[in-house]
Amino acid sequence: ARGGREDTPAGKAAGEAAVEMEPAPEVPLAIRALGPLHVAVGDRRVVEWKSVRALRLFHLLLVHRFRWVPRDVAVEALWPDAEPAKGSNNLRQTVHLLRKTLEPDVRAPREAGYVQFRNEAVRLDAGRGYSYDVEELEESLRHADDRWSAGERRKSEASYRKALEIYRGEFLAESPFEDCAAEERERLRDRFVRAVGRLLSLYAEGKRWEEIIPLCRSGIAEEPYREEFHFHLVQAHGRLGNRREALADYHRYEEMMIRELDLLPSRGMKALMDQVVSPGEGAKGA
Repeated sequence: ARGGREDTPAGKAAGEAAVEMEPAPEVPLAIRALGPLHVAVGDRRVVEWKSVRALRLFHLLLVHRFRWVPRDVAVEALWPDAEPAKGSNNLRQTVHLLRKTLEPDVRAPREAGYVQFRNEAVRLDAGRGYSYDVEELEESLRHADDRWSAGERRKSEASYRKALEIYRGEFLAESPFEDCAAEERERLRDRFVRAVGRLLSLYAEGKRWEEIIPLCRSGIAEEPYREEFHFHLVQAHGRLGNRREALADYHRYEEMMIRELDLLPSRGMKALMDQVVSPGEGAKGA
């Protein structure tokens, strides 16, 4: 079975526990955690969680990428103010609820395969052949980054585009205040934003102005203060002759910066706006 990657921050943070490995579940999970959470057990989608506790534990196990999470780490993340005995009891009860959520027909705890709780540690086993969109995203980004670093920028495009298709929204988007997911959410968002920036540079080099506009809007939705995205957006509208749209986008950006950060757009951004207002000969469609 595919397992969590040790090179992720969550993987490094998770403790190891000496355990006897159990057989993987026969039916693999399909998990999408980018954007709205989607979990399916074979053909059955999990639509009702037994409790908020069970859902939070599932979030925590996703953050740790199918690695063993020591009991004290889990308790501290989910019930930081609980006494040790109370925290341990909470964890046992929550493991039971999560098992019943994923495998409602399993009666004996020892039969539950997806949520393993042994030797003072808990982990999620998604089963052989599972799918997890976060790992698919990182695989695409890893391939694209390797091409980019090797100087094969154009060959990286397909993998970057695939990654952007996988990224349907921020990690565990429906639980934005889940502390245990904050680091993973920020890390994945940063990688998405970097991928958008690299694609924009490729599109600008190729004067692919129409493709730039929706890509900029995707980047702005995740990182609204990044001037690079607004610059490319205004530039693309200008090159396409959409002067009104370029002016509107520039003024929205300027107003946001003044209102929220008390800052003005950079000189480069203002110079671009001047070009749009008074385009030089041949600027349109250049």
